[in-house]
Amino acid sequence: MFGTMVSIQEELPNYMLDYQERPEAKTENRWIDRLTLDGNWSGNLFDFYRRVYRKLTADLKVPFALEKGERRDNTPVHVALREALANVLVHADYSDRASVLVVKRPDMFGFRNPGLMRVPPGIAIRGGEHDCRNRTLHKMFRLVGVGEQVGSGIPKIYTGWAGQHWRAPALYELQEPYSQTLLELRMVDLLPPEILDSLRRTFGPPFDALDENERLTLATAVSERVVTHSRLREMTALHTLDATRLLQSLVQRGFLESHNPGRGAVYSLPGAGLPTPDEVFGSGTAPGDLRAVGPEDRNPLPSNSASSSSNLTSSSSNLDGGTSGQGAIDRRDADGCLIAPQLPLPLIDTLTHQEVVDGEFLVSFLRSSNTRFQIE
Repeated sequence: MFGTMVSIQEELPNYMLDYQERPEAKTENRWIDRLTLDGNWSGNLFDFYRRVYRKLTADLKVPFALEKGERRDNTPVHVALREALANVLVHADYSDRASVLVVKRPDMFGFRNPGLMRVPPGIAIRGGEHDCRNRTLHKMFRLVGVGEQVGSGIPKIYTGWAGQHWRAPALYELQEPYSQTLLELRMVDLLPPEILDSLRRTFGPPFDALDENERLTLATAVSERVVTHSRLREMTALHTLDATRLLQSLVQRGFLESHNPGRGAVYSLPGAGLPTPDEVFGSGTAPGDLRAVGPEDRNPLPSNSASSSSNLTSSSSNLDGGTSGQGAIDRRDADGCLIAPQLPLPLIDTLTHQEVVDGEFLVSFLRSSNTRFQIE
């Protein structure tokens, strides 16, 4: 909390703090202002908090309001940013490999800390449950008026953002390439017109036939690079089963791709892929990055990597049942191809699961040398 960079890193070699102000709503790692461990300041958490909080709130518009005869310079957005910054510092696992990263962009604020949450995200959002990783650090922040140690920090962040009618914050965890927790606070409307226009250009008339929740899901996949089952429920209040069916339907119709089968499934636009570690915060409102998606692009196949076939598999909840010769449960990807544990690649064993059974479907798959076919 109050030490120096050298002494802290002797005890915690992976200790790293990084603040970046980026000029555009893009994931590229270009910055116009940065505060990191460069030896020009103490490098401790208290000084990092004080310096970064001033930078985060420097451009916020503060409406004129009086409290006990004095002007009040503290809005719900200020409170949300203060809680988010304190949370990323007191909940970080400083022995892990990821750095503490705070990003300020014209369209969003992003916070990343090493380590997974000790309270499930859904419970943390509701509040009332507190399990801090670094309790002494949290107590010190509380003594200077930051945080209450009662599990109310995350609800305050969500309340502050909801008051501005901005897109709901995104709180989620990643385990690859290392454990990390991310919080994205985007200052954008739920359905920005420019993103809707890009989606219409990409998908054509079928996009206008989607319902509101489906359009919101695709808009989120653009602005946040990926969308998950929990994120969809967070934005729409859909029941778990309804959210699963919605994502299944979008994948089957070619509007989304599924990655990382199982409970950790994430979805992206066809061909967009998953963000890299350098693109930890999604590319915001940059609809110009969307490209037209033709029939052959809806579910592009990876090349030159047998292991990458897992990127095409859907969440286990999306797959048809069945049993293989060894009694294991077989799965099918978004195109109905069989995913068997004995095979490194998807297998077309029947056309009954395919929505298109004419020559166009087979040609699109034959273009890839990474797909095996079994003709009965």
